[in-house]
Amino acid sequence: MQKCFCILLGALIFQLAFGGAVFAQTYPPTFNNREIVSETILHPSVYDAYSPTILKDKLWIAGWLKKDTTDKIYLSKLVDGHWQEPAGIKFVNHPDESGRIPGYSINDPTVVYRPDKKWLYMYFTALADEENPGVGGKADGQFLCNRIGFLSSSDDGETWYHHPTMVVDQKNGINDKGGWSPSALINNDKVFIYYHTNESAPQIFRTQVNINGWQPEGTVQVNLRNQDGILFRNSNVYFSNVDVQFDGSVFWMVANTTDLKRIVLFRSNDGMNFKPYDGKMGLLIDTSPQANTYVLTPCIQVLDSTNFNVIFGYGPADRPYEFPGATSLHVWKFKLEGEIPVGSATTTTIMPAEGPGSAPESIGSTDPSVQHDDGSDLGVPGLGLKAPGKPADSTP
Repeated sequence: MQKCFCILLGALIFQLAFGGAVFAQTYPPTFNNREIVSETILHPSVYDAYSPTILKDKLWIAGWLKKDTTDKIYLSKLVDGHWQEPAGIKFVNHPDESGRIPGYSINDPTVVYRPDKKWLYMYFTALADEENPGVGGKADGQFLCNRIGFLSSSDDGETWYHHPTMVVDQKNGINDKGGWSPSALINNDKVFIYYHTNESAPQIFRTQVNINGWQPEGTVQVNLRNQDGILFRNSNVYFSNVDVQFDGSVFWMVANTTDLKRIVLFRSNDGMNFKPYDGKMGLLIDTSPQANTYVLTPCIQVLDSTNFNVIFGYGPADRPYEFPGATSLHVWKFKLEGEIPVGSATTTTIMPAEGPGSAPESIGSTDPSVQHDDGSDLGVPGLGLKAPGKPADSTP
C-alpha cells in the first residue's frame, strides 16, 4: 500500500531545519490557488511513508524507511523539538518482530487514547501474506483481502499487544470489500472507525465498536454530499484515506480524492453526513496541475475551533519508483477565518497560520477489552496473557 503528495506552480526552495540538519527542498504546493509557506517537515527523507498519526510527542507512520519487501508500522519520538529516526513498533506477544505481525503486512495506523484506563488503541490495515499475492513482493502486486486489526498498549505506546481478532473483516457488515486505511475516534464511550473499501469506486463506512476496543456493534455508510445535497457517489465522485476528528461540536474529515492528487476537507454535525467546509468541493490542497506528483493519507489534528494541522505524505515527480508514494512527511497549520454552518454555500477562507505547525495533542480517546468474541482470553493490553478466568474490563 503506497501513497504520496505535492503541487508545483513554479519553483520555490525552502531551507528547513530538522534534527540539526538543514534540507533544501523544491516545494511550492498550492492551496486555494495560492502558495503556502507555513510548513514543517517531519521526516525529510524516507523511501515511502504514509498514514501518519500523532499523540503528543509520538508519531506513528507506515511504509518503508528504505527499500524493502513489506510494509511496517514505525514509531518516531519528539525529543528536544526534533522527530527522531523511526523504528519498528514493538510487540509484547511477538518479541522477535519489529513493525510487523507474523504472516501479515500491516500499515495505516490510527491511534487513540482511552483516559479512564490510560490505554492506547491502534487500528491498522492488515494484509495476510497468504491471501494477498502482492504482499512480500510476490506475484503482480494485487491486494485481494484487506481487514482492520487491533493492538492495545498500557505503557503509552512503547509496546503493543496484538489481539488476534479483526475489528473489520472482509465482510464488513455491508459488503465483502473489507476495510482500508482506518481512522478511529472515541465519542460517547464508543469507538468509531472510519475507512474506505477496497474497490474501484471506494465507499466510506463507519464501524461502531464497543469501548472495549475490539467488539464491532454495527456498520453504516457515511454520506458525503455536495453543496446541493447530492451524494458525491451518485455523481461518480469518490474519496479514500479519510481521517476524522471531533472537536466537541463538529466532526472534521480530511480525505484524498481517488487520484491521490488532492486533499479535501468536510464537516458534519452528526459524524454521518458530511458536506464540504466551503460549500463547494472542499478542496484544501491540490497537486493536479503537475504530472506524477501526489499528496497522500492526510491526518487532521484539531487544535481549537478555528485552527488545525494537516499532516500528509508528499510524492514528488522524481521519487525513485513509479507507484504513488511519499518520500517525505509534512505538517501544515491552517486557520479557519470566520464561521459557517454545516452545508452553507458561503465560502470560508482558510489561511495558513503564522509560523510552522507543531505536533498537537490528539483529540481522540480509547481502551481494550481482553476477551475475544469467542470467549477466549486476549490478554491485558501491553502485559501479555492473563490467567484463565473473568477478564478485567470485560464487556458483555
